[in-house]
Amino acid sequence: MIVRNLTRNAFRPGYLRVMASKLLSRVTDHPHAAREGEAIAWAAARAHPADRLARAIDPELWEEATEFAVRLEAAGRVQLAVLEEDPHQGGGHAAFLYFIVRVIKAEVAVETGVALGYSTAAILSAMAANGCGHLYSSDFPAFRHRDPEHHVGRLVDDNLRDRWTLDLRGDRKALERIVQMVDRIDLFHYDSDKTYRARESAARRVEPLLAPDSVVIMDDIQDNLFFRDHFEARGHGCEVVDYEGKYLGIVGLSSSPGRGAG
Repeated sequence: MIVRNLTRNAFRPGYLRVMASKLLSRVTDHPHAAREGEAIAWAAARAHPADRLARAIDPELWEEATEFAVRLEAAGRVQLAVLEEDPHQGGGHAAFLYFIVRVIKAEVAVETGVALGYSTAAILSAMAANGCGHLYSSDFPAFRHRDPEHHVGRLVDDNLRDRWTLDLRGDRKALERIVQMVDRIDLFHYDSDKTYRARESAARRVEPLLAPDSVVIMDDIQDNLFFRDHFEARGHGCEVVDYEGKYLGIVGLSSSPGRGAG
């Protein structure tokens, strides 16, 4: 089934180039992947629970975020129950994303990696609660599955979609287009290709639009040392959150509480 789906999707317009690029990225990433143990140790030594970090900023808003995440998880189970196959999930930390967007009142957010749409729904729902904001998302459908584009963003309610711009051409083309559409980025959430090379490419594209008070959240920083090399080693104020055996890296959170919530 997987081989048949790969072959079918390779013949779709634009798919083969991105599929080949992803394969090349994984092959050339071996030196960085070999240092995964070092990356895990670095993250673990700095990590603390999202709960503690969020409650120190706004405990009531954190309660709102966790209640939202419970509802979203229930909706996700319903969606999975009706699917014939189990697509790549890529859920991210929905409660934490919701919380951050509410706190900083993000006007413009950019994310890479959508899958079923857990993180997307969290960001958009927080924007709706704030009464402001637009989300630009980059994704490339999980090409191991049949009709993969039909799975992308299934958890996003119709009443949230007017705040959402989705590009399914993969990060290179999508981010190239997105950065031409916005003047600044308040929140950048990276949760797509986890190789060092791919993270580096994405960071290079969005950094010119990041302000001093922008927040960057990067999932699975334990996979390689990119987050340490690119952010922490450059003197940025960084936080690390542990989540279900993985680690999220956050830049800029220390400046966000003063922006308030409401």
